Amino acid sequence: MLRVLVIDDEPAVRFLLQKNLEFAGFDVMAAEDGASGLEMVREGRPDVVVLDLMMPHLDGFEVLRRLSADGDRAVPPVLVLTALSEPTVKMRCYEFGAASVMTKPFDPSALAAEVARVAGAERHAPA
Repeated sequence: MLRVLVIDDEPAVRFLLQKNLEFAGFDVMAAEDGASGLEMVREGRPDVVVLDLMMPHLDGFEVLRRLSADGDRAVPPVLVLTALSEPTVKMRCYEFGAASVMTKPFDPSALAAEVARVAGAERHAPA
């Protein structure tokens, strides 16, 4: 069973993501902020991370940057799920190492399919 880590500061969104992904057959962990999410990546070893961008203190871009800088260990692929839909935001996500970017609101079945697709990519060490 694939393990997914959801990092989102909004409790209702985090709950919705967790329940939808569990319903789709994933083992789901959840973090309420970027700092605890980074810790859970290191300790929980998820197969995929679903990451919000707009969070206080440590936003999604900084989480992506820190994961990319963690060159001594394998990094799970990151699917960014954000309300920001500007092309420059998507480009920046990919520049920081995101494997995929989706916008909110999301279709639960499309999200589950994209998580499965992203998980099919090998875990990778940043270049």
